[in-house]
Amino acid sequence: MIRQEHPEDAFIGEEFGAHGHGRRRWIIDAIDGTASFLAGEPEWSTLIAVEEDGRVTLGMVSAPALGRRWWARPDSGSWTGPCPSEPAVPAHRLVLTDGGSVHNAAVGIWPPPSRLNRQDSSFVATTSWA
Repeated sequence: MIRQEHPEDAFIGEEFGAHGHGRRRWIIDAIDGTASFLAGEPEWSTLIAVEEDGRVTLGMVSAPALGRRWWARPDSGSWTGPCPSEPAVPAHRLVLTDGGSVHNAAVGIWPPPSRLNRQDSSFVATTSWA
């Protein structure tokens, strides 16, 4: 679809290599989290970035099985919202709050603890993140 709309653009992707030359380039990882995808788990995504004249102007994570998207642009900040299949829900701007502390932070790991093997579970349980 992108190629139809923007035939002059270049592409680079993990699965398909680099194609074309242009001032705008699409950087795509079609399925990030292949193991989760193949296992039928919902925690996989499509990663897309747009580079224009050597500068990244858009970054997006789309997780269709979770119904969520996250994106950022240098001129408009970072956002989250539903995938287009749920257009009635508005997007929300992501913000950093003042006065935060790493001691109050949450750390997410992947895969979730319930799917870690014994060695990795041990590492996560004994690692200091601060």
